[in-house]
Amino acid sequence: AVGFVVFEDDGSVLDGNFLLLGAETGGCALDLRPGVWHSMFALTPDAVFFEVKAGPYSPTGDKDFAPWAPADDDPAAKAYLTALEDGFRAVRGLPKRRWGA
Repeated sequence: AVGFVVFEDDGSVLDGNFLLLGAETGGCALDLRPGVWHSMFALTPDAVFFEVKAGPYSPTGDKDFAPWAPADDDPAAKAYLTALEDGFRAVRGLPKRRWGA
């Protein structure tokens, strides 16, 4: 299972923007227009992500990071991801996460 989150431009998330993808939900793919802030995370150990973007690929312009999100190497990044997943699980009625307790 994969948690997929769509953000508003200010970094907030509306409850309807927490999408659950996986074999049990019947949803295993989605199509998102370019320029929409989003994130995804594994909810099960066997989750696989495959993202397709229009080409040609350019490593210098491949990623745009939201100004309100911590950088990967920021010490606050783990707490941010933890809170995001906890919020996702609460909205979707999923069990509490097992990692990083």
